[in-house]
Amino acid sequence: MLPRPDKAIAALALGLLAVLPPALAQTGALASPTEKYLAQERFSLVAPFPPGGPIDSLARIMADGLSKKYGQPAVVENLPGAAGNIGIGKVKRAKGDGRTLLVVPAGNLTINPTLMPDFPFNIERDFVPITMLAKAPNVLVAHPSTGFKTARDLIAAARAKPDT
Repeated sequence: MLPRPDKAIAALALGLLAVLPPALAQTGALASPTEKYLAQERFSLVAPFPPGGPIDSLARIMADGLSKKYGQPAVVENLPGAAGNIGIGKVKRAKGDGRTLLVVPAGNLTINPTLMPDFPFNIERDFVPITMLAKAPNVLVAHPSTGFKTARDLIAAARAKPDT
């Protein structure tokens, strides 16, 4: 039986929370002035999807870790809509002080610009990647009554009956 994606994401995120801060401390990335600055205000993690999904869960795990590390509140703001662009826009308009973070699938930052002619952001200019939080494999499934056993079966059926 395959692990549930939400449990796999949570396990990976917890692993990153356990490993990432000590690793950053070793590099000097979390030196004393940074820690003092980060402890001044709350963190806001923007999840551009509704509550209860994998992005929300991952953002909540990160918020809990940040709150424990810096002794400050860390809140998750769910801002769904427009294929994630509402939440992405909030982070773009934020102060840029490192306190407002975007938790988003990479697809929203790579696919949206190609599908939306009026995509309102320049991903390379407007955002700085920090880290990959999780890898979430995707699967293709069909009801057993379809008779599809492979992706090749599905493609053959689609070619045989286009537009259905």
